[in-house]
Amino acid sequence: MYRIVITFFISMFLYLLFQSSAFAQTDTTLNKEISKIDKTGPKYGADSALCVRNLSLYREYYKNYKKDRNKEYLINSISPWRWVFCNCPLASQNMYIDGANIVKYLIKEEKNPSIREKLIDTLMMVYDRRIEAFSRKGYVLGRKASDLMRYRKNEVEEVYKIFTESFNLQGNYSEPSALYFYFISATNLVEAKKADSSTVIDVYDKVSSAAEYNIKNNKKNKKYQDVLNNIENAASPWLNCKDLIRIYTVKFEEESQNIDFLKKITNLLDKKDCTDSELFFKALTNRNNIEPSAETAYLLGKINAQRGDFNDAAKYFSESIGLFEDTVLKANAYYKLAQVNLAQSKYSSVRANALKGLALTPKDGKFYILIGNAYALSANSFGDNDLTKKVTYWVAVDKFAKAKSVSNSPENIKEANSLINSYSKHFPNTETIFFYNLKVGDTYNVAGWINENTIVRARK
Repeated sequence: MYRIVITFFISMFLYLLFQSSAFAQTDTTLNKEISKIDKTGPKYGADSALCVRNLSLYREYYKNYKKDRNKEYLINSISPWRWVFCNCPLASQNMYIDGANIVKYLIKEEKNPSIREKLIDTLMMVYDRRIEAFSRKGYVLGRKASDLMRYRKNEVEEVYKIFTESFNLQGNYSEPSALYFYFISATNLVEAKKADSSTVIDVYDKVSSAAEYNIKNNKKNKKYQDVLNNIENAASPWLNCKDLIRIYTVKFEEESQNIDFLKKITNLLDKKDCTDSELFFKALTNRNNIEPSAETAYLLGKINAQRGDFNDAAKYFSESIGLFEDTVLKANAYYKLAQVNLAQSKYSSVRANALKGLALTPKDGKFYILIGNAYALSANSFGDNDLTKKVTYWVAVDKFAKAKSVSNSPENIKEANSLINSYSKHFPNTETIFFYNLKVGDTYNVAGWINENTIVRARK
């Protein structure tokens, strides 16, 4: 009995859809008929009383259907709903939402492949008419593409095209599910050999960035984090450094001065930990040349330091210092610059830049450790006898002790203690101190560029 009712219901619905030209997307007569409707006119159309009556009837039936899932209510909603759709398309946006759900139910129940395909066409037209009546094109296209992917898995090009248009309109305001299915549509396109794997990577970059934006700025919607996790899992086979570099090295030759492209690949390579590649280095360098920023300059300083190019490293760290506004970040850039100076044996520059960092973060003991190391490493340049070649170790240990006194960092304190123990072994012995008419506890000035007073101490 149930099957008979459902069969009758679907047959009647399809009669209304196709025979009376009420809905079928393939019926050009209907399309012409609907196109003549004045969408700038009254909300309830030419016959507002009849429109309101049919709108109320369909809503009441459909509300009861949603409440208890009685198919009779759904059947009874069809005729008034169809009338509203054809005669007063501006009456209600919910009419399109409910209409899509009604058609999707029928698609689910339909066993005849030919009729099912026509119902899918009808569903697509419901989305199109909704856009015409109420705009929100990007949002609605995301819904349309999701359903087309669900019902017509082979139409990978059309699905991808609609998702792309939706994302171009919505961007960071795309629905969580639209972001995920857009990425899946890209993988389906590539697997069907309709595009190369760079398409997957490009879409991944866009959808993951949009999800991350919402995780940061849209705290109320927790679904974006789940979607990002799902995207990351689905993208894993596609996003290895070897393939990323292979694909983007070719594109880099053509897009080496395109700032949007440079931002995209540097962000993606950074995210996937491919920063030791020559591609990343070249792209980041070009990006910083075109659009300098504190972050890119700082990163270029680190990369050049790792590559042993200390002159360029110093140049980029200096550039980042001039661009950073945040005190802590600027201080860190001074620290990195001082480290480069140490590698260059520019000991006076180590102290100068470390002191500038200390002025910004006075409690950061690592700056005193750097100065102490610069003093210790310059020992041989301070004299030609057993005393003067060792006096810089006194001021070096002074700086390590200072690092301990100001720092709250266990790592800095541990390092300072280790350096104190190490360099104290280089103090002159008691006999040398006595030979040069000094005694332990005397004040001693370490001259030259250091020019600091310290206390005479003997090696234990």
